[in-house]
Amino acid sequence: MSNQIDIIKNLIENTNGKIASITFKKRTGKQEVTTRTIRTGVKRDVIGVGQKYNPSDYDLITIFDMNRDNGPGKERGRHLNIPLDSIIELRCGKIKYTTDKVI
Repeated sequence: MSNQIDIIKNLIENTNGKIASITFKKRTGKQEVTTRTIRTGVKRDVIGVGQKYNPSDYDLITIFDMNRDNGPGKERGRHLNIPLDSIIELRCGKIKYTTDKVI
């Protein structure tokens, strides 16, 4: 793991459930960049089974995307795994961390 990935992972984990904004490159193969409003530590829709793999083994971090639209009549929000090496910017409170990635 690179030093930059360690920094990003620590920053996200230390948000302690505060609302944050994250900008990252999507895994679609295109040069799509998206910004999401996220939180960590959200237990909604977690049924206790857990994931079948450990996201950190694959340099992923699990977050809760607060604005994800789940369809008509359903609450907004969904858990996502984001690759740590695709993160471009993280904002939380007065903290703004921007990587040196070229988009």
